Order: sequence, then C-alpha cells, then structure tokens
Amino acid sequence: MRSLNGGRGPGFGRIDPAEYLRRANAEIMLIALLEDAEGIEAIDEILSPGGVDLVLPGPGDLSQSYGVPWQVRHPRVQEAVRTLREACARHTVPFCAMSTTPERRAQWRADGVTAFVVGEDRDLTARALRGHLARTAGRE
Repeated sequence: MRSLNGGRGPGFGRIDPAEYLRRANAEIMLIALLEDAEGIEAIDEILSPGGVDLVLPGPGDLSQSYGVPWQVRHPRVQEAVRTLREACARHTVPFCAMSTTPERRAQWRADGVTAFVVGEDRDLTARALRGHLARTAGRE
C-alpha cells in the first residue's frame, strides 16, 4: 500500500492522483544507494542476483566511512566510486553519477554513464532563494 499523501510524488498537484498511483506502480525501480565501505566491498554480491535497476554512490557518506569526512574528492572515495562504476559495467546495471559540473558530466558521459544527480532539493532550493533575494535587493 502506497501513501496517498500528496506532494512531490504527484507533481505537487500537477498529476491526477489516480494517474500518479497507476504510473508509480508501473515504474517502480530498485536503486542501490551505496554509502559505506562494506557496501563497496560487497557490490558484486549485491548485483549478482539481479533485480537492481540502478546504482547510486553516496560520496559524502562514503567519505565518512573511509575516515575522511566530507573529502569527497579524496583518492579513497574516488576509488570507491570507480569500483562501483566498474561493477555496474560488469553486471550491466546502470550507474548514476553525482555530478555538479558540466566538465565532470562530460567525463562520465565519455565513460558511458547516462544517469546523473545534478543537485539535491535543499541545495537547489537554497540557491534559487539566494538568487531571488539578490534580485529583489538589486544585487544581481
């Protein structure tokens, strides 16, 4: 049973609730979010049985797991992300890259990646609010 609470799911009121339920049930995905060293080490076991539709790394939490909190560009964290990408290629499971710059997206695309997280709701909302405040204050 799925919650009938409105909000993000039905497009903040832009999608008919009954249509949303039909589509949501037809489009369910199993996404593996890997956020610790143990998950990286077990990636082949996680993907071997099949059924995973997408793999998403959590670089911030991975950095903490490797003892270098918020150093998402630390070599150990980057190696873990590459390990996930390589495992996805071996198991033919799509990999979703965290990518905040056009240059990094181009690098991932060159590696065959087609799914991207380009921001998250809190950061995007905060950035939009700061821009709005700057415009209304005449500081553009």
